[in-house]
Amino acid sequence: MKKPKYLTFANHQDGHAEDLVLLIDRSHSQGYTDLRPSRLAAGKKAVEALLKIKHDSYPHDRVGIVTFCGKADVVHELANVREHLGSLEQAVQGIITGDSTNISNGLKKASELLGQHGRRGFIGTFITKLFVETSSETPARDNRPRRKRIILLSDGEQNVGWVEPDKAAVYLKPAITIDVVGIGGSRDADGFDEPTLKGISSGAGHYVFIKDASALIKKFESLGHRLTKLEE
Repeated sequence: MKKPKYLTFANHQDGHAEDLVLLIDRSHSQGYTDLRPSRLAAGKKAVEALLKIKHDSYPHDRVGIVTFCGKADVVHELANVREHLGSLEQAVQGIITGDSTNISNGLKKASELLGQHGRRGFIGTFITKLFVETSSETPARDNRPRRKRIILLSDGEQNVGWVEPDKAAVYLKPAITIDVVGIGGSRDADGFDEPTLKGISSGAGHYVFIKDASALIKKFESLGHRLTKLEE
């Protein structure tokens, strides 16, 4: 099988823009130092690198930030990075570790920020409860089409919550691309759950495991350029 081919697109070239939610795990295990200086500290540096890419290269893109531990919080609403880089960076710098891990709640909050409520089907009642209809989509300042994406940074071990996160993600993927970056000192590290993280992602090319801080920064810089799959 051929490896997937990718193309980096700039929104000023194709008439599109992107609404991106950075979904950041701040659970207790994100304070582990197996990825130095810590999982969370390395992640925050990587997120700041992505924001700079967006600021410099994608003037029409918007970024929001959601964090989660036992519960999820919007720490920055969707905002144009060119105009709001300072407040986005400040929001990132203020993230600290918390208690338990509820990735499903983080996905719910991120989907609300993007104006998505899940896809109804034969378990529509379940989805209504999971993705409650309490949010409204922030209107764009222009009429260009907007791609929707979530980048999840986590070690992936959910220990609270009544919905398995990979199952919750199924109902978002038709409308939202989900990129997942798993971090830890190794795949066998305490608190790391790779099968769940892979299941949350949008599939081949949308999941990566990283155990080095410099590699994490490079990955987030590449994610800032929004690689899109062309063909298998």
